[in-house]
Amino acid sequence: MSIILLLDSVISPGGSGWIYVGTSTRVVYGISADGYFSSLLLRVNKRGIPIYSLVLSVIVGSLFLIPFPSWIALIGFLSAIGVFNYITSGIVLQSLRKTGKDINRLYKLPAASIFAPLATVSAGLIIYWSGFTYDFYLVVAALLGLPIFFAYYANKFLNLKKSLSIILGISNIALVLIPSILFYNYTESLSSPNNFWFLITLLSFTGAVLLDVVVSMKFLVYESRKEILAGLWIFVYLLGLYIISYFGGFGLYVLIPFPWDTIVAILLGLGIHYLAVKSSIRTRAIDEIIQSSSKVV
Repeated sequence: MSIILLLDSVISPGGSGWIYVGTSTRVVYGISADGYFSSLLLRVNKRGIPIYSLVLSVIVGSLFLIPFPSWIALIGFLSAIGVFNYITSGIVLQSLRKTGKDINRLYKLPAASIFAPLATVSAGLIIYWSGFTYDFYLVVAALLGLPIFFAYYANKFLNLKKSLSIILGISNIALVLIPSILFYNYTESLSSPNNFWFLITLLSFTGAVLLDVVVSMKFLVYESRKEILAGLWIFVYLLGLYIISYFGGFGLYVLIPFPWDTIVAILLGLGIHYLAVKSSIRTRAIDEIIQSSSKVV
């Protein structure tokens, strides 16, 4: 029986791994087809497989194994990322009720003003209850999207100067990655508190966001500036989550014990939900949705 369990512990994750390799390859291919990644990733071999997208997916997936000491730690992090995606669900629902009132809806959820904030808070609590270790990885991973956005997307789609995009990308990597690595080391792999390095990482993360906002406000066109300001709530949430996770009952330096920490997390989720809805704006994409939905019989 023990041999069967050991074999299953290899075969089951291996099967899931192969499935996700294929899925992530198609995701990279689709993103490239939309113009967000290089056209090189659209090339396929004689069997119709996007080979360069496959190689990139395997490399990135392998890199995810480096910072995690165990399989269960990796699973916890991926679960937190999955739930993090659901934080936007309630916000998007209520925001579209505000900015897209004339959308031709085939179904309209009743009591959305109640269910939407509940969805945001529930997803936020699941992430918070995951503990500081996973929240730390989540915040760092999310902030590492900034160099990708400014070094590539902002240059290609928002007409930000290439030299400025590269400088911003390098600055973001330095402000996010270097303090994170030092904090990880000085907390003995996130197992013991170090308030000094926690403050350093918090200031560095905040500095990276503020730097990007200042540059965006100065060099991007008006429409792009509006969209960036409308999305700032997500960084406010990430930094708030980082603080509560460190000082809460599941953190390294407990100043807010359970259940008060959970109450604070709920208030943070509610505040972020209504801030995001209030800052939502009507974009060109919404106008396109309205035009296409008006054709639906």
